[in-house]
Amino acid sequence: MTIGKRFALGIASLGAAALMAACSESSSPVEPGIGPLFAVNAPATTARNVNLCKDFDPDDAVIEATFTISVNKANGVADPAPFDVSLNDGECVLIWNNPDLKGGLPTDPLDTVTVTEHAITGYDPPTFTKTQTGPQIGPLSGTNSVVQSVVGEGTGSVIIFTNVKTFVPPPPAGCTFTQGYWKTHSSYGPAPNDPDWLNDGNSPDNPFFNSGKTWLEIWNIAPGKGPKLSPPIAVSYLQLAHQYMAAVLNVANGTSAPQSVLDAIAGAENFFTTGTGFNSTWAGLLASYNEGTIGPGHCEGSPID
Repeated sequence: MTIGKRFALGIASLGAAALMAACSESSSPVEPGIGPLFAVNAPATTARNVNLCKDFDPDDAVIEATFTISVNKANGVADPAPFDVSLNDGECVLIWNNPDLKGGLPTDPLDTVTVTEHAITGYDPPTFTKTQTGPQIGPLSGTNSVVQSVVGEGTGSVIIFTNVKTFVPPPPAGCTFTQGYWKTHSSYGPAPNDPDWLNDGNSPDNPFFNSGKTWLEIWNIAPGKGPKLSPPIAVSYLQLAHQYMAAVLNVANGTSAPQSVLDAIAGAENFFTTGTGFNSTWAGLLASYNEGTIGPGHCEGSPID
């Protein structure tokens, strides 16, 4: 909600029947119970009245909100027909005046006014603030798009509906290459060298944690051959290492990654550093990311081949 927003003084867009009624007399109801009367300034809260205001965050002078107003009258007084009100950002309208009060008598009906905002494309469901003057006759209550206000002698309210624009995350950045691509596109070939190998200080010659081997040397060990080495290297270790290195290079290349992938990278780094905390799901998750099943998707073709 915009702090200090000045709500406009002016006629709001009303349903056809209500608009005709409102226009025939500018300062008072045409008939008891007709409903919308005239626009008001938001801070003005007078007895027997319910005032409705619209606020968009951020400000938006074009978008319009539509509300349905229904009134329930007590003590056997017939309920009026529901009606619609449309408001732009910063506009207010007096939507109801209780015309059946006769000075606060015990038999006077209390009007329960229900305001329902129609869904607005591109905006979150509304929040609302309600201000009441005079004695508290009934609760100001409601959830989400529905608000109720009880109107009686000496009591009036202002209800401000605020809609915040729905956050739409930007599309994922970049695309991913598989572990096979990165393995073959270092400065050692056999494919043309991809200079993005060196982003964030990465290099095929960097030591791979405490394995005693470089990144490229680990990559050149097929998982099935690891147990036959001396000392042996577990198949699961190599499978994770290959997918981990590819994921790190993809992220260093500016490619976005889901939080689950970032968590798997961090977990793998801890495992390679400490030898503890291995998770058998990490290799598969990182493979899905590198191959484009999750995340922004796989790159179509090589940028350098």
